[in-house]
Amino acid sequence: MTDIDKIMEAGEKLAAKLAEVAAQVGPQVQDLALTSVRVSGAASLMEGLAFALVLLALFRYGWTRALRAHAEQDYADIDGSMAVAACVVATVGLGICVIGLLGDLWNWVAVFRPELYVAHKLLGL
Repeated sequence: MTDIDKIMEAGEKLAAKLAEVAAQVGPQVQDLALTSVRVSGAASLMEGLAFALVLLALFRYGWTRALRAHAEQDYADIDGSMAVAACVVATVGLGICVIGLLGDLWNWVAVFRPELYVAHKLLGL
């Protein structure tokens, strides 16, 4: 028996052992990977919901501040005007984030169909 035959035999034994281990732990690894994908998708959706709540609070603050200034006819209140302008800018920015996070189809697919999400990522689509 030559050295090459010994190396080939050792490689075949190693491959058989690896196949045996993969068969034993394969389903557990698959479940863990799918759970990880599902948690990642849920985290993105939770970020979107958190941004939506902040957006709602800023919008409410800016709207009530503007209505109060209109009711009091205090249009010279620079601080109030700046607060409303800052709220409008922040609301637009957060609105874009919310649309991006909650409107992304693949975040929802990751939560409800993680197998499809994994296939999407593996194919690089």
